[in-house]
Amino acid sequence: MEILRSKDHDYYRPADYLRVPGHENAYFTSLDGVYYFEKKPFADDRGFFVERLVLPEMADIYGDPSIVTAQENLSFSKEGVLRGIHSESMYKFISVISGDVLAVIVDTRPYSATFRQTLYLKLGKGPDALRGRLCLPPSVGNSFQAVRAAVVDGEVYPGVLYHYLVTKTYQELTPQDKLAINPFDTELGISWSTHTPPVISDRDLANSVSFQAFINLVYHDGARRSLSQFETMLTAFRQNNQSSL
Repeated sequence: MEILRSKDHDYYRPADYLRVPGHENAYFTSLDGVYYFEKKPFADDRGFFVERLVLPEMADIYGDPSIVTAQENLSFSKEGVLRGIHSESMYKFISVISGDVLAVIVDTRPYSATFRQTLYLKLGKGPDALRGRLCLPPSVGNSFQAVRAAVVDGEVYPGVLYHYLVTKTYQELTPQDKLAINPFDTELGISWSTHTPPVISDRDLANSVSFQAFINLVYHDGARRSLSQFETMLTAFRQNNQSSL
């Protein structure tokens, strides 16, 4: 993986040697099944046009012809706002329309070769940010912190527009999908931006558990537990008011 050194983080950068064979616009990252996709824009004196994502191409890369967009989401986050870590059983195709985010991806799949590893990226429109799309397979932990507000023609907008396509609707998500991992979990040791102090709601923190607790609650022998098993364990976990199992 090629990285760009900075004071606070090591950010992923695409490089020619990371191109996916047969797909010149897709790049490997350090996490198994996580890709970065970017096409060059066609520009002239009228403006520009760019293909942000080609789903059949991603379906070919993943070997999954069933990939179809079920829902398109757009969130607005003020500077400092931190969202995640969410590990949901669906594909996500992420880009930032305005502003910059520190994106931190965590491999939460016990069966993965890169289990427990993290990936740092800066996505957005700033001079050192990636402008393409981040492609996540199901059950990979996704989180981001808004680190720079949008600036358009010299005018500062108060936050970040974060756009993502997903292959399930919200109604299709399971209770396991809705359980979050605490972004401040000491086992993960994620280095969030201190230049823009992280802001997270009490409600989000209350609905999150440690990384190890998440793995124990959601998985058994590398496979996802049944809904009934998960709900029984989660109830006991909450009754005991523990931070980990």
